[in-house]
Amino acid sequence: MVSNDGSTKKLKKELVDRKIPSAYRDNVLLVCDKNHVLWACGVRRCESCLVDDETSCVLQILINMKERN
Repeated sequence: MVSNDGSTKKLKKELVDRKIPSAYRDNVLLVCDKNHVLWACGVRRCESCLVDDETSCVLQILINMKERN
């Protein structure tokens, strides 16, 4: 994942740092391009993909999650 200062962090480290239980890590939905994780749903968005004044195009993604029994 890319931070606003341009540094990167491995997804596993991000999940551990945010205290996502290991049992849930394999179920985190990811939005990726060819080289980067752009969004780990419910965890974090990539800073380079945030909407700002220079944004010319926005892709809206709606995810409906159902609880598992």
